[in-house]
Amino acid sequence: MFGVPFDEFAAGRMGIIQPTWRNSYLFVAYRYMAGPGFDAGEQKALVAMWNEALGVQLPPTVSQWVNAGNGVDNRTAIKLGEASGVWIAARNRVPGVEKIDTIDVYRSASTGAIFSYANCYDSAFQTAAQTLNTMIGKFGLGSSQAKRWVDAQDQVFNNCTNPGFDPDGWSKAVDEWDQARKRVPSVSPMPSFSGNCKGEKFLMAASELNTMIDKLGASNPQVEQWVNAQDQDLADCSRQPQTTPTPGPDIPHPLSDGTAFERAQRAYQIACANFYSGNFDTAAKMFDEIATDPASPWQRLAPYLVTRSTIRKATLTSDKSDHALLAQAEAQLNEIVATPSDDRVKHYAQQLLGFVDVQLHPQEREQELARVVMLQTPGDAFGQAVSDYIWMLNYNSTNDSSYSDDLTDWISTISAFGQGSGDTAALLTHSVEKWKSSRSMPWLVVAISEISPSDPNVPVLLVAAEKVKPGSPAFVTLTYHIARLWCRDARRTGFYHPIGLGKDPGGDFRSEEWTVLGSC
Repeated sequence: MFGVPFDEFAAGRMGIIQPTWRNSYLFVAYRYMAGPGFDAGEQKALVAMWNEALGVQLPPTVSQWVNAGNGVDNRTAIKLGEASGVWIAARNRVPGVEKIDTIDVYRSASTGAIFSYANCYDSAFQTAAQTLNTMIGKFGLGSSQAKRWVDAQDQVFNNCTNPGFDPDGWSKAVDEWDQARKRVPSVSPMPSFSGNCKGEKFLMAASELNTMIDKLGASNPQVEQWVNAQDQDLADCSRQPQTTPTPGPDIPHPLSDGTAFERAQRAYQIACANFYSGNFDTAAKMFDEIATDPASPWQRLAPYLVTRSTIRKATLTSDKSDHALLAQAEAQLNEIVATPSDDRVKHYAQQLLGFVDVQLHPQEREQELARVVMLQTPGDAFGQAVSDYIWMLNYNSTNDSSYSDDLTDWISTISAFGQGSGDTAALLTHSVEKWKSSRSMPWLVVAISEISPSDPNVPVLLVAAEKVKPGSPAFVTLTYHIARLWCRDARRTGFYHPIGLGKDPGGDFRSEEWTVLGSC
């Protein structure tokens, strides 16, 4: 995006607002301009969302989580780094276990096109660390029971990522082919590929193409024909079943001995391992059995996990989401929310309902989210709402050119300018009219950012922009565009004065503006 750290941007130090920004950054800009800004908890949720989207992990070393051999301070660990570190530090204390320092939480799914998703959430690692503390309290740190439980839990988390597949390496190989083929003018758009076709084939194709271009030239018809034939070959390869068997999931064995408590814990571990490995039907069945077991410490949570299994099957196993399964999940979640149960489980269910509603009722959910994300909200609920809203803007927007809320209208309009899509004249007219009817700061920014010096609306926009004080989050952006319009007018007329305002540098204008004018 730009060189500003995420925490500073989330705190409102945004610089010049640009239409090419991603929707999540434009949302932050809008809310700062329209109010109410973001409190500390909301800012933290925004930074976490951006870091996750970029795959950024910021854990301290494991030694920072271990308090001089006196155990793990979970609150400190959570504050210092991601929750997987809490689990890593806790398990590394158990005598006899092999020490680890990282866990990959991303798994790839192929539903027509390959993509990665966060498979194991922070709550799973926090729960594992808490359960290990319970095991240690019951049986002792050096007990065989604690070590046996850790070994099984390692198997559970081994399924967080795909066995034997490197999504980053595969993506880089495909990108190398894409970059090579872009050297060829008028080449057809690149088709979609899957991980069934190994990365080495893409690397080899890229190498051969670069050699061919060097010998024959990028515009040679033979080169274009070869690229199209190679695309077809790679697409056919992607549709073929894998020729080498992929390692199976890492599932713990059932316990044939041990206490009832140990056996209940192992049943839960087996269900979780199936869930993370993508065996959703098996996982749902096992969680359903746990829900009927009053002796299991996971009985109350299990119905929620049955629903999560249903949702993952509905969204991760085919090209399109299975709406029948999602409707089933919606009914299950509503039942959990309506039934007296653990408040924490109800909270989780309510959050998951939001995700399901995005899939089943997109227009209603988009309108609801556009309202919710403009309200000051506790960090966790706020982060989920913003994530859902941005996802809908990016992938599932249901409105054409008519928006019922100002936020979505503004983001869609300024993004269209940034992407060069749509009728720019109509977009500008819409922006100016929205500002004239609302006199709102966001619409002033988009209108003055895109207007040309010759437009008859420039004088009235400049008058409004001049009134904005330095404390405004839009001040830097407006100052830049005031100077931009003045400079262009100065080049055209030969006079360095604000368009239509009739003042000179001896007046009350901002020093930044006249500094820029000096370089016109």
